[in-house]
Amino acid sequence: MIKSFIEHRLFPTTVYQNEIPENQNEFTTIKEIDYERMPSDNGYMTRYKRILTLLPDTRKSIEKHINYYAYDVLGISHKHKFHITTSWVNRHKTGDKAHTHFHANSLISGCYYLKMPESGGDICFPKPTNHNNFLSDTFNFDTQVTNERNSAEYKIDVKEGMILLFPSQTRHFTQINNSIEDRYSLAFNVWTKGEIGYEDIEKIKL
Repeated sequence: MIKSFIEHRLFPTTVYQNEIPENQNEFTTIKEIDYERMPSDNGYMTRYKRILTLLPDTRKSIEKHINYYAYDVLGISHKHKFHITTSWVNRHKTGDKAHTHFHANSLISGCYYLKMPESGGDICFPKPTNHNNFLSDTFNFDTQVTNERNSAEYKIDVKEGMILLFPSQTRHFTQINNSIEDRYSLAFNVWTKGEIGYEDIEKIKL
């Protein structure tokens, strides 16, 4: 009987997960700020889209994780500098959710979960269209187990204090909030600045 094997994971998309302790004083600020209903009518977001400028301690913690993700996990050179461009808080009431989307004009995006009630709904990453591993979009076997090799989406069980970072083009959505409590998540986008490229013909400065 075969009991083990070596698996090579080709070109993975790395979603980074870690934790940041909640700052209660800054969370109070978040709850008291103005919100507006999203155009998609499935949740609320803060009117102010530079919310981390009001939360210095949380911003500092998030920046540490962004740098670790970029330099230590992805192996990007330290000559490239990363900075947060936009940030806002999503508030999902009972029955609200986030539809499938990605973040435009950004390189790294992230979510920091400030309040996550039981049955508040987790985050899911659907398999990209035309990303064919063994199972393609047009042909699927019945499976005896569900795992990351054969599923059409990857779900992460969200907890309060969790921070997630991922490439901005990665599509994602959140499940319906089935709790009677509101779910709060802080979302943000990251861009870069400085020179990129090794040869003059391909070098640009951002």
